[in-house]
Amino acid sequence: MLKNKVSIYVPSTYKDQSAPDNVVKFYVADTLKKLSVMFGGATATAAIGSWYSVELNKLITEPVTICYSYCDSYDYQKLVDICQDLKTVFMQEAISLEINNTLEFIWAIKPGAHTPGKTYKKRIIEHEKYNN
Repeated sequence: MLKNKVSIYVPSTYKDQSAPDNVVKFYVADTLKKLSVMFGGATATAAIGSWYSVELNKLITEPVTICYSYCDSYDYQKLVDICQDLKTVFMQEAISLEINNTLEFIWAIKPGAHTPGKTYKKRIIEHEKYNN
């Protein structure tokens, strides 16, 4: 029985502007491929997401694709790396990473970068303590 579910929310906007469909499709396929390599398979489901952009001072509503896999174990850092790549490509303030029905916003672009209230390294340590 696979006891963990990991989900990455792939956005469809560059900040508040729609990204080209081919770019979104590429990154959904890329995320599915990465999850499939790590866990043997992955599924994508379409959803509508909204979030308040502090940077732009407005509500952003967009189609998102939730890519997810079930697994026995996972490498948290590899999941964060995927989210950071998406964050950079889509110029997002954060990317949603959901693990076992707990949502985390991946803010930092690289290790040591400032995140609201916590450093990147502290977030990894806290996550490992919580999940072990």
